[in-house]
Amino acid sequence: MTKLQQLLGMKSRDESQGRKEKDADYLARMVRENAKRQNFSALTFRFCYNLGLDLSTAQLARLIAGYEYPGTALDRYSELELSAASVYMASHVRGAAPKSLDEIAHLTKVNSDRIHALNTEFYLAQQGLKDAQWHDIFGGPRHLTAVEMRRTLSFPPLKSTGRPT
Repeated sequence: MTKLQQLLGMKSRDESQGRKEKDADYLARMVRENAKRQNFSALTFRFCYNLGLDLSTAQLARLIAGYEYPGTALDRYSELELSAASVYMASHVRGAAPKSLDEIAHLTKVNSDRIHALNTEFYLAQQGLKDAQWHDIFGGPRHLTAVEMRRTLSFPPLKSTGRPT
């Protein structure tokens, strides 16, 4: 199970920590406590809070921005740009209240074209990770993507419906 699938299936917060406050109050407290910080974690929480997004979306955005994407050119982007693009992606993955590029660009003061370009790089980097995971499980030529690889298999991948894909 991928990290993204785990996040989508989990509750909005780890209840084992025994917090009594509501998610919105917790997010507001995190924003207040990290008001002076400019790292991606503090920025993503701040942006999500100001956009009215929930805690689970903020946590997903923080994970997207903080993940090490090997073999990509994401190093050339600032933490502000990474945070803005991760909030954009997380708001659409969660789907409860997706925010537009213009809304995020206005709040973060990052160019919407830059957010869109970085979102594309995030997406391609994640697709690469999925392909790498696929190759680690099934083997096969590395130059094929997971979708192309599935077509070359002599057996259908297991699926809950029992039909070949």
